[in-house]
Amino acid sequence: TWINLPDNKINIHGQWSTMYQWKRKNDGNVLVINGVNSVLGFHKLVSKFDMHKQEWFKLPDTHYCHFRGCNVSEVNIHGCLQVMSYDVNAELRNKPQKGIVEAFDIRDPQGWHVLKEQSDILNLLLSSNSSMDENGTLCFLFA
Repeated sequence: TWINLPDNKINIHGQWSTMYQWKRKNDGNVLVINGVNSVLGFHKLVSKFDMHKQEWFKLPDTHYCHFRGCNVSEVNIHGCLQVMSYDVNAELRNKPQKGIVEAFDIRDPQGWHVLKEQSDILNLLLSSNSSMDENGTLCFLFA
């Protein structure tokens, strides 16, 4: 079922942001992750739309800006979110870094955590992909 969400006045995500419906641990609320804005550049903003309250809330920022097709998934064991992408930016308008995986548990006050082992695996898998150009984005889902 499609519904119209009110404008997000909490964060301005811009293009290449990713939307995800967090079903298992967050009552189906909609998340919007990162994005690129022509004025703000690359940013690490995360917003949540609460389906019951019908309003937007700000969540902790990611450590990196995941742009151009990041993959968002839920970890089956505990329902935490995992976001990964091959092209990321650590700071505004910085040179892109490659292959970062971050995880978020809404119960954890520390916010997002970079998963080093999964990031290393992602880089190992993607660095051997000869079909990917410098500006390409390819994402994997770790089971």
